[in-house]
Amino acid sequence: KVPGAGGATRLDLAVRAAVAGLAVYPDDTKAGLWAFSTQLTPTTDYQVLTPLGVLGKGDDGVTGRQRMGQGLAAVRVKPDGGTALYDTLLAAVREVRSHWDSARVNSVIIITDGANEDDMGIDLATLLGTLKAENDPAKPVWVFPVAYGPSSDVTVLEQIVGVTGGKVYQAIDPLTIGAVIQDAIGLRAG
Repeated sequence: KVPGAGGATRLDLAVRAAVAGLAVYPDDTKAGLWAFSTQLTPTTDYQVLTPLGVLGKGDDGVTGRQRMGQGLAAVRVKPDGGTALYDTLLAAVREVRSHWDSARVNSVIIITDGANEDDMGIDLATLLGTLKAENDPAKPVWVFPVAYGPSSDVTVLEQIVGVTGGKVYQAIDPLTIGAVIQDAIGLRAG
């Protein structure tokens, strides 16, 4: 629980901030939502909670915002789970690149509360080398990490952004996560 947050946890505050941030985007924005931790599924360190789709109303009458809200409500802390930052970030960049659209800002916003703790995944040198090798300046996918809490590895996040483009945001104090996410999301929407 975060002192001064009315009983809310760091995860509660991050989810609230993300839900509020969805209002900034126009209906034709495409967005998706993943949760990540070490070995979150049998084959990946991440789980797709909401596939990429527009935030406006779909053919079934449900909006993408509603789907994202449902996905955010399903986010849970994995007991004894570690931060699988590198594998997840590489997979997310590849996913956005596979749906690259010249009429959009193609980017990944990743909220992380720690350093990579996945001993079974790729290392930093492999991540940076692969991101650099797969980068296409004509089809950029920018990364906007939000370092959430004092254990986030800002130095590593800055190295990643140095390869992909983007900007690192910091929310060391959990009570500032709403403003930080609004800034990161607002930049993408603008």
